[in-house]
Amino acid sequence: MNEGLLKILDAQDWDDVIIKLTAYVVQYCKWKQYRLPKGLEAEDIALSAIEKIYTGERAWDLEKEPDLQNHLQSVTNSIIINELRSGAAGEKRIDGIADQYHAVENTADEELYSKQLDQEIAEAMRGDPVMCLVYKALKDGLAPREIADEYAVDILQVRLAQKRLRRLAEKVIDQLSKVNYHE
Repeated sequence: MNEGLLKILDAQDWDDVIIKLTAYVVQYCKWKQYRLPKGLEAEDIALSAIEKIYTGERAWDLEKEPDLQNHLQSVTNSIIINELRSGAAGEKRIDGIADQYHAVENTADEELYSKQLDQEIAEAMRGDPVMCLVYKALKDGLAPREIADEYAVDILQVRLAQKRLRRLAEKVIDQLSKVNYHE
């Protein structure tokens, strides 16, 4: 690793980076419906990503990706996918958003991030009542078929709203990550 890159890495507020990267891992796993392998926590994934950058196992090319956070998020995504593929993870997907909230133990910072994320998603959904309904029902642990039956909405509309919600949530997560990281 070159000296310039090492200086940039050493100058980071790693406590803050670790908290935000851990929160990102939690949200990524929630929205992708991934269960972390037994024995691994979100912070373990975040620390592993940082270690891989420092050791050079995952090189950070400043010209291609000047934003360290984006690079770290990419590394965490790879680590999660590799862990899931390794077979050590057991069940890869979990059903319903309610189960996802119990899949990873939340710290106070993760709770705060989750509340902020929830508020931002709610604000971004204004004007789309079906998506709002689907979001609330998913948070309550209902499956798409149960949502359709419970609220007399066509299952296709529920699934389309789910897709819009996923895209919107990923956009909000990306925006929040950039805002929080660069404060």
